[in-house]
Amino acid sequence: MLDFIFILFLSKTVLLTSEFVDISSSDSSYVLNLQEPISAITSGASIQIDVTEMLSKSIDRDIIKTRKNIANMFSGGSIEAILSNATVDINLKYEGGNLISNDSIKLALYAENIPTDTDFNVVTLKSSVNLERVKVYWKNYKK
Repeated sequence: MLDFIFILFLSKTVLLTSEFVDISSSDSSYVLNLQEPISAITSGASIQIDVTEMLSKSIDRDIIKTRKNIANMFSGGSIEAILSNATVDINLKYEGGNLISNDSIKLALYAENIPTDTDFNVVTLKSSVNLERVKVYWKNYKK
């Protein structure tokens, strides 16, 4: 019950990239050094990658077509994020979870258990798929 109350009143989604970014599969990683640290209010926090710009012309507001395009473009494990600070690294992976609304398509990256008492100041992204014109978000943030 306490988790529900935390999520209801404290949960936020924070944009980590102020502009669109490209993440190449040929690069070893894409590093975001955060100006302010992020932390989780529950262990179910996630990194979300907005791929709307990559898919917007091919979906035509057809949810079935959108889901098929996502599955064809992004296989489970194809995108990884690492939350870091001076003492710990937490790995999050894309395993097929996505969030589709009328105006956005986001891929959700989760870890098995994100600590709630830890501030992270670096997010490292790795992808086996070229990501073009994406934005990166942190969901379940507290300040």
